[in-house]
Amino acid sequence: MDGRLAVWNYPTGQAVSVIELGCPILRVLPLLSADLSDADNDAPAYYCLLPSNRQGKQEYRVTALNSQALKQNKPGMKLMGRVLPDCLSLGQNGRFLVSANRGNLLVYRPSRQRVYSHFACDGARCRVVSVAAHPSQRSAAVGLSNGRILIMHGLFTSGRPVSTLLQWHFRPVSGLTYASDGLRPVQRRGGGRPGEMGHQPGGRRSDRQSSFPTPPRR
Repeated sequence: MDGRLAVWNYPTGQAVSVIELGCPILRVLPLLSADLSDADNDAPAYYCLLPSNRQGKQEYRVTALNSQALKQNKPGMKLMGRVLPDCLSLGQNGRFLVSANRGNLLVYRPSRQRVYSHFACDGARCRVVSVAAHPSQRSAAVGLSNGRILIMHGLFTSGRPVSTLLQWHFRPVSGLTYASDGLRPVQRRGGGRPGEMGHQPGGRRSDRQSSFPTPPRR
């Protein structure tokens, strides 16, 4: 919250650089394929959610930082005006960003600095607790407060995306992410143990047992 973003070399435990942004950093979304060793690479390596005061009004924006970690590539896109997003997730290595607030979902294209689609999840009858954008496809897993998970397909279509419903349990689905192979969403629990769901690409389900699993015991 002091406005500094430290980039660390995990194997050595040393700080590579420290970025001074001059305002509180609310979220940091790294791009896993970013090459931080190339100081001349201008491609974004991080997306940061920052507060912005515009004409006396508090807003929130996402700013792209390059691998030099010294300057902002772009002034940043505005996110949902004066409303702080509940969750953010990058998909396809930064090609799109999903933002959720209460029961609403927004899809952004960072390269075009624009909102691509905006729709309500599950008829806005419940709150979005977590969002996990797919690492290689134009889809996202959405965890809801009623224990359900929506797999949203076709996020870049003009109409409402097609969704596959999974009944995970009856508690809010928090800590949602995707497995490394991208085939199934994973819910991280307090002890770090994941609970996996048998979701296949295209909305297919492997069998009833894997589609409706029993949550791991704490």
